[in-house]
Amino acid sequence: MNTSLNTLDETFQILDPRAHLKHYTSHNVRPDGRTLHAVRPTTVLHSVVPRNTRGSALIRLGQTRVMAATTLLVGQPSASRPDCGSLEITCALGPVCSPQYNEMGRVNMGEGDDQNKIPMADASTIESFVQRTLSSSGMINYSDLCITPNKFAWKIRVSIVCLNHDGNVEDAALLAAVAALGDTTLPSTILNEQTGLIETTPSSGNQKPLKLHCIPIPLTIGYFDNILMADPTLDEESVLDSMVTIVMSSTNEDGEDGGHLISVNKPGGRSMTARDLGACMQMALGRVK
Repeated sequence: MNTSLNTLDETFQILDPRAHLKHYTSHNVRPDGRTLHAVRPTTVLHSVVPRNTRGSALIRLGQTRVMAATTLLVGQPSASRPDCGSLEITCALGPVCSPQYNEMGRVNMGEGDDQNKIPMADASTIESFVQRTLSSSGMINYSDLCITPNKFAWKIRVSIVCLNHDGNVEDAALLAAVAALGDTTLPSTILNEQTGLIETTPSSGNQKPLKLHCIPIPLTIGYFDNILMADPTLDEESVLDSMVTIVMSSTNEDGEDGGHLISVNKPGGRSMTARDLGACMQMALGRVK
């Protein structure tokens, strides 16, 4: 009996996904059983790639899976910031995580052609979102990455890989990047007088963890038929009228209070009222607290 009901529900979702979602939201629930404002279970696994990285993490957000890992490069500081290092974000999406992507991380032709739909985020969009959010958050003091002023500084490269996309990949990607940076250690260095190059010391006891001055916490909220829904799934995203991602800071390791607004990102769709945005802010604040 349950199998028959599940088959009918799946058929309903395929034939008319918007009516299918409205059938559930009219009863203040979602197809996966969540209430409208509930977020899927979120877990963080650290140090999932122990070799060839300086830190790594895997985020599980419902069925969405995103992994991030950090590597270090020695570079020359910029002339405008001679005592600061830098941060670079890369993101990989492909058919393995969702058939809607091609091998280049772009959305397949036809998937985002409907002008009334919210554009599906591709790899470059996610890279830009994570880079912009981390840079503006103050999470990293880039002077902590300085090795020798005007000469050498660390460049941290964060590589993000989406393993399975079941909606809200932007939140998962940002959380994975933050968790991987929190797992990152910086080695001690020495200057090789003969080559003039920086070398790392082999002793693991001289490593120090990268200090995070705040923890950005995102919450993506979908707007559907005048209803707000937190953490939409991929099926829900396909019929949303609008979507907004709000990032707030959580309490940091210095014990400073969180709840400060870092960014608001709205990728498209219909406009939202100030009242709706205010409600989204309160939901994001609740996620942080």
